[in-house]
Amino acid sequence: RFYVDGHDVFLYRRNNSSFWWCGFHSSGEIIRTSTKEEDKTSAINFAKKWYYKKKGEIDNGIFVVKKYSFEKVYQLAIDEYESLVNSGKRSKKTLDGIKSIVTSRVLPYLKDIDVKKIDNLVWQNYKNQILDDYPKASHGTLHQYKNGIRVVLNHAYDKNLIKELPEFKDAYQQKRDVKPRPPFNSIEYNKLHRAIKSHADDLRKRGKYCDW
Repeated sequence: RFYVDGHDVFLYRRNNSSFWWCGFHSSGEIIRTSTKEEDKTSAINFAKKWYYKKKGEIDNGIFVVKKYSFEKVYQLAIDEYESLVNSGKRSKKTLDGIKSIVTSRVLPYLKDIDVKKIDNLVWQNYKNQILDDYPKASHGTLHQYKNGIRVVLNHAYDKNLIKELPEFKDAYQQKRDVKPRPPFNSIEYNKLHRAIKSHADDLRKRGKYCDW
């Protein structure tokens, strides 16, 4: 055993293999692989590089430790939705729409990501990838994709697979620059002054003006 950034990484040999194997624990699971090395020093060097790569994948939701990938939860959500359609509680047309959107435009991008890792950053990255691949995708189309993702995440939340629903934020419209009004010129200032004076004279005549 040895440590990488304080994390315990173990090295071992299997009875039927001449290669060293390495592994570490994450979320109650053992992540392991063969180093393809027979020399122990070379195996340790491989294990260190592999650990950093695999830990980064786990932290970014690319490598799923717990088997709650977006694709798996999607299938669970669809199975439940189909049972509701069969009982007359949901629309088959809506179900078909969800399946079409998610299978064609969402799963190719998000299928392997752990549902616990899906947040606003994942949504923004996904949206940017979609716009790169389909530049003509409208805001309405992106909204449909977002709703498809939410169907899956709502199911994950209902089944306690995630602790809270992420908030997806969009800024489709840029704020317009608000330019300050230029100062009055002499003509405008005189007009304003005459209007104020006229209004004050009118109030004074009606006894509603007090000159403090």
